[in-house]
Amino acid sequence: MVEEEVSGDGYIQGAGDDSEGWAQGLTAGMFWAHRDELMQAVEDNVGEERMEKLVRSIVMENDRRDTNGTGADSQESPNERQSPFLVAGTRGLYIGKLNDLSTIDVKFFDTIITCSESPDDRLMEKLKARYLHLRCTHGKLGSRDLRKELSRLHDYIESMSSLRNLLVCCPTGEDLSVGVALAVSCLYLDDDGELPALIWLYPVASGVLIGAQVNCSRVSGRIPPTKTSSNED
Repeated sequence: MVEEEVSGDGYIQGAGDDSEGWAQGLTAGMFWAHRDELMQAVEDNVGEERMEKLVRSIVMENDRRDTNGTGADSQESPNERQSPFLVAGTRGLYIGKLNDLSTIDVKFFDTIITCSESPDDRLMEKLKARYLHLRCTHGKLGSRDLRKELSRLHDYIESMSSLRNLLVCCPTGEDLSVGVALAVSCLYLDDDGELPALIWLYPVASGVLIGAQVNCSRVSGRIPPTKTSSNED
């Protein structure tokens, strides 16, 4: 194994799930928007170099169109694009993007949790103890960081005197924030999707929580394209 291919945390670059590498920026939305063109190139056996050039041109064109909201990845229903959003089946658990924080009334939330490399200074000043930053690097290694940082979640949430509306944000709003929302859902939501008395809910010997499947469906069902952190390893 070439040394440069292995990160400090042991991640092996080039694994089969490394879409950030082999897809070259091509997303599912871009693929389906240009599937005829891409499949025709495959049938014509254009070769690796020309195929890579075609993919780069599609990605660049999509990036340009994204500036006015017409890119392939922007073609979602208004409900799907809304961010932050209330997780279906809950009454106070929200997921959003870091960029949302500059445009929303943060005082609506009892607490805000962010997953990123650096904390938000504005939130630290405005929310003080109602703000929790989980330090996570960008990309695949962020999931490893999150597993370490989640140990802080228990003490933090139990320190809250009131918790009815909670917002979790990460850069994309569909990765690390989903993992945190799932943890909160499994540990704190009651059967009605509310945040009741702040207690750990039914931990069992294996570490699997009763109701975890129900709570997982609440999160993933609301945003089907999400890629929770556990799926990245």
